[in-house]
Formats: sequence, C-alpha cells, structure tokens
Amino acid sequence: MKDIDKIIWPTRRRFFSTWHDYFRETLSTSGLRIEMSEGLWENYPDIHGVLPFNVIWKSGKKQRIWYDISDFVKHYYEIVMGRNDLYFKIQLHKKDQHYQRIYPIGQITCKLNFPQELPSFRAIRQKQDFIYDVIGIFRDTDHGKRRKAVEIVKSERWKSLVGMAWFRNRVPISKEFVHKKLIYEEHLKLQCRSKICLDFPGVGGDWTWRSVETLGMGCFCLRAKSDQVLFENHNKCWGEVNPDLSDLAEKIDYYLNNEAEREQIAKNGLQYYDNHLSPEAQARYFLRILSENR
Repeated sequence: MKDIDKIIWPTRRRFFSTWHDYFRETLSTSGLRIEMSEGLWENYPDIHGVLPFNVIWKSGKKQRIWYDISDFVKHYYEIVMGRNDLYFKIQLHKKDQHYQRIYPIGQITCKLNFPQELPSFRAIRQKQDFIYDVIGIFRDTDHGKRRKAVEIVKSERWKSLVGMAWFRNRVPISKEFVHKKLIYEEHLKLQCRSKICLDFPGVGGDWTWRSVETLGMGCFCLRAKSDQVLFENHNKCWGEVNPDLSDLAEKIDYYLNNEAEREQIAKNGLQYYDNHLSPEAQARYFLRILSENR
C-alpha cells in the first residue's frame, strides 16, 4: 500500500449502487487516497454493472481495475481487458471460460452501515435466544427455488418464519407464499434468533447476498450447492443442500437435531466472514493481488 499514490474512482453519474460506495469506502478506510473522476466512463458507454477505476503507483505507473458487481454469469472480460488490467468479479463460476484469469471477490451487504452494527447483531446471536427453527423471508424475485423452499418449510412441523415479500415489477405469487416485507434491521435481528437461516438465489445464476450478513452475524447458514469460485478455507462454514432442494427437509432436520455441529459450522462461518468477507479483509485481499501483479 505504501507504493500506491492514489486511486481514481468513477463518479456516480452513470452508476448508482450500494456496491459502488461500499468498496470505495473499504479502500478509503484502509488508508488509500481516493480521487473522483467522470472521465473513466468515456470509452465504455454500454458497460453496466462493472466499475472501472485506476490505481496510480508512486512510480508513475497507472493500472486499470475492473470491479464486476453484476449479479449474473455474463461479464465484459473480453471487451474491456487491456494488457495490464486486472478483473475482479463477484459470483465467478468455474464454468466460466475465463475464470482462471479473473479474481473472485467477496460480495457485500445490503446496507453500508452493516459492518458498524455487527457487534449488536452478534451479541443477540450469542444469547441463543431462539424463537424460530428456520427463517427465510425472500424478495419475490424467483418463483422456482425460493417458492419451493417456502413450500417445503411450510409443510413441515418446524417453527418457522418463511415467505416471499413483494418486489417491484414481479409477477404476483399465490397468497399462501406471500409475507410482508421486513425492515432490514428487523430481518437481521430475527435471523439472529433463528437456528437455521436459509439462503437461496433469486435474481440470476447462484447470486444472493444475504449469506454475507448471515455469516457475519455468526448465524447458521443453509444454502444450495454451487460451482461458484470462492476464497480458500470455506469448508464447513455453512450447510449445503442439493441445487434442486430435494434434500432440504432432510438437512433441516439433521441440523436441528445436531446442535453442536450446527453451532460449530456457524462459528466457522463467522471466522470466514472476518477473514475473507469483511471490508478490512476485502481491502487486504485486493491490495495483495495488486502487489502480486504490479
């Protein structure tokens, strides 16, 4: 980091997202000087979901970074990559033909202030004052996997809080699957008081960002198996079910009946967040990759 003079970051003129501010603030709080510029977009009028920014080294060298936060498998690697560029992507998959040349980077959280509020959420979770066996309140962005998860859980005997909250411009779903939208902080607190927190995709591919928050609070996360390229040491940091949810009921029963194993996995997930997904960890990772590719 001492060899970096500054980072030139794009303005929000063309792009507005929590992701934009989150990673910029992450780098800024790590001690890097950030300057804003509108010129970074000029040569890429049709690029969406990818942030271009420049790292200026004290030696005078300029390096272009592509931060791909698009939540689908598609990316712009072939279109934008220059000789000295580096490409980082969330939700990178092994089936991607370029995955060995793209650096995976962790997802973020829904709100910028989540890292600051983590101690209070973790304190709630540590009390283990559970009121639900299973929780899963999803945005109504998928009528397949998420609806199936809700249907399975509702049909069982567990004490659960599951449903799909209406999301703009989506096809209406049957009333028995609908749940009122929860305030963000309220949802997180209820996760902390639930033994199993469900995490299933609903936008595109395997994408969902709720796992980052679930792991960061120290909750037990149950998600579908994926071919996503992840950071190392993620073994036994969450529970997994088959992509078609065929063993969802079986796995929920198993983890409810094996408390010690469930709690150990939750602790592993918490450590995984601290080591790889927290803002500080993502900044360390990014700077390491920069140093290795100067």
